Amino acid sequence: MRKKILLFIIGLIVSVILLLVVLNNFNLREFANRIIGIKADEIVYFFLLIILLILIRGLRWGYISGLSISIKNILFLFKCISIGAFFNSIIPFGAGELYRINALKVRTKTGYGKATSTIVIERIIDMIFLFFLVIFISFFLPFPNWVNNLLFLVGSIIVIFICVLFFIRKNTIEKIIIKCNNKILKGILNFIKSFIIGFSDFRTSNRKIEIILSTLFYWFVSSWIVLVKGNMLNIILTPKVIFIIMALVNLSAIIPATPGMFGTYHAAVYTSLSIFGFSENDCQDYAVFSHLTNYVSMVLVGGILWFGQLIKILINRRNESTT
Repeated sequence: MRKKILLFIIGLIVSVILLLVVLNNFNLREFANRIIGIKADEIVYFFLLIILLILIRGLRWGYISGLSISIKNILFLFKCISIGAFFNSIIPFGAGELYRINALKVRTKTGYGKATSTIVIERIIDMIFLFFLVIFISFFLPFPNWVNNLLFLVGSIIVIFICVLFFIRKNTIEKIIIKCNNKILKGILNFIKSFIIGFSDFRTSNRKIEIILSTLFYWFVSSWIVLVKGNMLNIILTPKVIFIIMALVNLSAIIPATPGMFGTYHAAVYTSLSIFGFSENDCQDYAVFSHLTNYVSMVLVGGILWFGQLIKILINRRNESTT
C-alpha cells in the first residue's frame, strides 16, 4: 500500500509540474472565445463519436473474453467500459480495470486470472498496433532526426517486449520468480508473467479476426475524433500530426500521473503539435480542449451509468428488506 501511495504522490507531482510547464502563459480569454465559437451540432457529433468509440472497445473486449455478441451482452460491455473509464478518471490505482475484472468475473463465472487476462490482451493488442504506428511514422513520414531516434527507440523496446512474450513460457518465468529474492525485480517479473499469459490466450483465441478488425476500427475512430476536435477549434490537423498525437498520448500513459492523465496528456499533445510548428496558443488550446472533452465525456457517460446502477442496487436491497 505504501508503494501505491508513493506512486500516487509521484504522479501528482509529475502532473502538477507538467501542467505548469505546458500552461505557462496560457491565454484563458482566447481559449474561452474559441469554446464559445463551437456549434451545438459539432458537440453532438463529437459526443456520438465518443459513444461509438466506447461501443467498439466494448465489442472488442467481448470478443477477447469470449462473450456471445447479443444485445444484452453489448449493453453489459458498454456499461463496463464506460464505468471503468469513469473510475480511472477519478480514482487512482487502476480502479477502472478492477471494476471491469470483477464485473466480467461475475458475468461469466470465470476465475480472477482469466478475467484479468482479457485486460492484459487489450494492452498487448494496443501495444502491437502502436508499434506498427511508430514504424509507419518513422519510416514514411519525415521528422527531425531526434524525433526519428526517439521513435526508433520506442519501437525497439516494443519489439523486444513482444519477443519476450512470444518466446518465454509461463513455466520458465515462474521458476525465475521463485528463485528471485529482490521484491522490485519480482514485481517486474510478475508483471511480465501476466502479459505472457494474456499473449498465450490471444494466440489460442478463435476470434482473432474479429479482435483485429475491431481494433483497427477503434483506432480509426480515435484518429477521427482527434481530427474533429481540431476542427472544432479551427486547428487543421493533417494525418501526420494525428498519428504523432496518438502515438505520444498512448506512450505518455506509462508515465506516473494523477487519474485522468492530467499533465502527461497535455504534455504529449503540446509536444506533438509543437513538432510541426503550431503556435504556442494553438498547442495549449488544443491540449486543454482535447483533454477536457475526453475527460468530461468519459466522466459524464460513466458517471450516469454508475449512479444508475447504484440506484438500482439500492432499490433492490430496499425491496428485499421489505419482503
